[in-house]
Amino acid sequence: MHAAEGDADHSGGAGGAPEPLSRPAACRQGSPLMILLVLLLAAALLGCGPPPTPSGESAPGKTSRPAGAPPPAGAPLLAGRAARVGEEPVPLVEIAENHSDAFVRWVLHGVRNRILVHVDGHIDLDWLPPETIESIRAATDEPSLRTLEAHPYDLSARANTGFGIWNFIYPAARTERVREEVWVVPDGALADQAAFDRLRSGLAETLSGVSLDEYRGLRFSGGAVSGSLAGVPVMIVERNRLPRFPEPVLLDIDLDYFTTDSPVDQRVMLAPRLSTDALIESLADRGVATDLATVSYSTVAGYLPYEDRHLGDEISLALRDPQRFRSPAMRRRRQDRMKALAALASGRPAEALRALLALFRQSPKDAPLQVALSDAHRRLGQLREAKACESRARSIDPSAARLDLYRGDVERLGGRNEEALALFRKYMAEHPEDDAAPYASRRVAFCLFDLHRVTEAAAAYRQLLALRPDHADSHFNLAEALAASGDFRAAASEQQQACRLRPFDPYYSWRLGTYFLRAKEPASAEPHLRRAVEGRPASAWSHYNLAICLASQGRFSEALPHAETAAELDPASTGFPVLAEKLREMSLQRSAR
Repeated sequence: MHAAEGDADHSGGAGGAPEPLSRPAACRQGSPLMILLVLLLAAALLGCGPPPTPSGESAPGKTSRPAGAPPPAGAPLLAGRAARVGEEPVPLVEIAENHSDAFVRWVLHGVRNRILVHVDGHIDLDWLPPETIESIRAATDEPSLRTLEAHPYDLSARANTGFGIWNFIYPAARTERVREEVWVVPDGALADQAAFDRLRSGLAETLSGVSLDEYRGLRFSGGAVSGSLAGVPVMIVERNRLPRFPEPVLLDIDLDYFTTDSPVDQRVMLAPRLSTDALIESLADRGVATDLATVSYSTVAGYLPYEDRHLGDEISLALRDPQRFRSPAMRRRRQDRMKALAALASGRPAEALRALLALFRQSPKDAPLQVALSDAHRRLGQLREAKACESRARSIDPSAARLDLYRGDVERLGGRNEEALALFRKYMAEHPEDDAAPYASRRVAFCLFDLHRVTEAAAAYRQLLALRPDHADSHFNLAEALAASGDFRAAASEQQQACRLRPFDPYYSWRLGTYFLRAKEPASAEPHLRRAVEGRPASAWSHYNLAICLASQGRFSEALPHAETAAELDPASTGFPVLAEKLREMSLQRSAR
């Protein structure tokens, strides 16, 4: 589901959908809104919103072509050769902060018709409208591509339509640069059938453009998922279930893979749950070969804690110089660092400090290490030493000047909203003129909303919109705050502003229809809910709310198929099948009269 990218919902408030698996532009951060309407006589309204918010490859273990063999026609190697990951130096390795930079690199390198191995805590495959895709297709140089890319801190109109870290793979597929995505999910994400069901439902609710046939066609077998999403062929697999590919692949690694607990709950961990050695060994074991590897930090928006940015150096070394990466000294250093961060994360700061100081003596110019030392000192009450470490980090890496902003996002993603709120406010007070200050103010509003201080949140959104009036997601957020205060007509009015700025977004239409429904205006809600079902046909909540809307107008036979579809899409929900059964009874009673 990655978020400064434009999260539209709140993670602790009324009205959202489940947390994004894809980090979409309208990120579902929220603890969603339960809408309870009661059908009297004509219908029994249950709820209108969610509860608080590869082709060309062989089966696992088998291959039809050596990993280093040439790819099929139309997929030329970029450097004339490929390298076996973990065994040979990869010809081209690109590393950047934001993951959407990978798409820019693919375009500039002339990537065509490739299998993408996407190692990430998020799928990054949210839908974009055809007009945006055609604009992206026409952009062939870096300046024109950058004008279409939405930075996570960007709250301008470009954020409404641009590609970003939550959806860049979709345009890569639609412009024939990627023909299939193999998403390598964190360990445990596909542990069993129940885990697959949770992941599939989450994808259906957070990705637009997924058809019913695609939802029904997703297959879970041998620990791997296969099918397509929004027209893009996909395989979803844990690292130890990777197939042997018949050709060199594009390798794409987001470092938040190491710190995302689950692609469903999106919790960010301070200590990496997996070593870089384990990932590289898995890729090497499956014979993965590549000519181009892209790596992203994703510290912006909080997906990779700053303390873990050393993982970028480790992965880069593994790809560029695997022999040195495997040396006993380098391996021992990685192990020591992982143990130190584990001690810090598990509440043993004194132990962590001893280990980190030993590492510091070897690498005094390591900014992430300085920040980890700062954490350990702070937890021990040694504030002067903590500040000194942060100062050294900033002198080594100027981007560490935004450390409070990064930390605020990590705290927010962990549900620690009081701590996050203090960090965002501190950042705004100390950096009022920074380009990221509007982003920080939006995060303040998020935290207020999640703390159920909805009046303050609404005021904060209004203040932000006075500065950034064309940012659709902030209008969306203000509508949520108004709905949480019970003013559904005002929420609908504000959501109309959001829809004007993002008219193509079916999730926006769903929210607008829901607010009209809560305002007891089902006729006004209906066209928007129909648009939501059309654009998100695999969303149980879209069908459910349309069923509620139709039933509230006495149109039981029209409502029934949507209630039945909702029950099929989310069989674990008790409300969906109850509504379907009630509508069957009412339809029969009416036909018997």
